[in-house]
Amino acid sequence: LRGSRGVMWEEGGEVDLATRVRRLADADHAVVLENALALREATISSAEAVGEAIDAGILGPLADLLTTPNENIQVEAAWIATNIAGSNNPAHCRALFEAGFIPRFTALLQCSPRVQEQGCWALGNCAGHDSELRAAVLEANVMEPLMTNVVPVDAELPPVPQQRVAAWLMSNLCRGDPPPAPSLARLSPLVPVLLRLLRDADDFDTLADTLWTLSYLVLGDGTPEELQRLVDQLTEESLLELVIGMMAPHLWNDIRLPATRLLGNVASVCNAPALAALVRAGLMNQVAGTLQ
Repeated sequence: LRGSRGVMWEEGGEVDLATRVRRLADADHAVVLENALALREATISSAEAVGEAIDAGILGPLADLLTTPNENIQVEAAWIATNIAGSNNPAHCRALFEAGFIPRFTALLQCSPRVQEQGCWALGNCAGHDSELRAAVLEANVMEPLMTNVVPVDAELPPVPQQRVAAWLMSNLCRGDPPPAPSLARLSPLVPVLLRLLRDADDFDTLADTLWTLSYLVLGDGTPEELQRLVDQLTEESLLELVIGMMAPHLWNDIRLPATRLLGNVASVCNAPALAALVRAGLMNQVAGTLQ
């Protein structure tokens, strides 16, 4: 439990947050894990606690714990870092950036699935803060481990929690808000992963973020030829019919809206053959049904 201003309770009395931070460097893994758990709970929704932890020097031991062979401690350390990155005070996420955490987060995508999931959350929080941090995440070569480890294109889909956070991370990388948006050429390696999720995922949250991400890319910073290639990939894999089906009135609005936005964006940039393919796939019939 957390008391007033940086004070947490344990059996035998209260423990201040700065003491918890110091205990992260203890040689006893049990002590480290206990205090990491307490700090994760304290920072999960409190920008004040995040600021106090940073002032107490948490970033140094946290960086070390991200590489520990103890998976439970590694997960908790990554979770604390995720809380810091997701703080509603932008200075907290920037402190992580300036301390060199973004490449450390990318390295987490090479670890166990539990650690990968936390790495994706941390990277997504960073990418969603501003264009400089989004560029830093891309510069840290996040796409390769994302495509090979987290959501492999040619292997079984990961568990739903990993699908969801990976789709959300890609959405933050591609959204272009705040501007400027990354170039489509820079983001195009993500397209096979997105198409795989669109084709094979059956989780609505995953599909919603996947649809939004593709809609951002279709109107992204690319040449007409690059944009047409993306449209052609959707057409060639018969995914347009799938997306048109997601506009059905009986489906969840969080699916229907990004599906409609994606198809509208495709129609606004594609060439005549692709537009004809949309019509053949039943777009106009679905639109008519939606408007009734």
